Amino acid sequence: MTLIELMNREQIWEALETLKSNWRGYRAQVAQQNKLLKYLYMPNKDKTPIFFYAQDTQNFPINNPITNKKSNIQPTLLLTNIVPTEEWSNIKGINGLIWPPIEHRDLILLNYQVEVCLICNSNKICYCESLSFSTKFKDREDWTTSFCLKAAKGKGYGIFAIKEFKNSHVLGQYVGELLPKTKANSKSTYNASLSIGKYNQDYNRQQKCFIDAQQQGSVFRFLNHSCKPNAELLEQRCGIERILVVVTKQDILKGEEVTINYGEGYFGCKCLCQPCLDSKRYKRRR
Repeated sequence: MTLIELMNREQIWEALETLKSNWRGYRAQVAQQNKLLKYLYMPNKDKTPIFFYAQDTQNFPINNPITNKKSNIQPTLLLTNIVPTEEWSNIKGINGLIWPPIEHRDLILLNYQVEVCLICNSNKICYCESLSFSTKFKDREDWTTSFCLKAAKGKGYGIFAIKEFKNSHVLGQYVGELLPKTKANSKSTYNASLSIGKYNQDYNRQQKCFIDAQQQGSVFRFLNHSCKPNAELLEQRCGIERILVVVTKQDILKGEEVTINYGEGYFGCKCLCQPCLDSKRYKRRR
């Protein structure tokens, strides 16, 4: 066990400040910075909330948790989807499922012949769980070595790549609280739909819930909208669970913001994504 692994979060902050004061960008310093960042977001024994922190130009975190200015919420890190049972207790149950649901798998009835497992590529029953996602896609889960959180002009905060990614690359999992559609705000930028119950080939008849990442979620809760996004959310089977993964739609360069499309007409004429801003500037020049 290394010294960093024995540190509590306060000691990690002290080590980061010391490293920053002596920063020269040496390879050994970068490696130490990466390890400190990894353990800054690592759950500890006392299970205290893990907040998100914006990073400066040298990728050092700013010791002040990110706060939503409108709601005053300080979002915290969540590694797997959770089910707030009380939100489902008054909802009509789904045939064949435990009710009210206690965990993610209680909401799912999989069709193994149609839904192929992301981990083992099998179309048969398997028991690859969401933790296997972390094992197979370890570099995607250690997100501090792949992305940094920075201020995005006019959009709050965004996710920026600190290395290159190829097209169709799995970046990680979109995680949050699983809420019934009646309990979630469908217009929230932190909600993403997920199929529940039995798989239905007719998308319009598929039962859905929302992954609400407003208060708790993975780093991908900070994905901003673009009308020309370089990534997308895709529903996949992982063992006996359905999950949402973030997948690139094209090559992403180092320093580029990772974006998805929130849906047609979400912002209307007030969209602040770069393609829309560039288009408005072009029209003004004309």
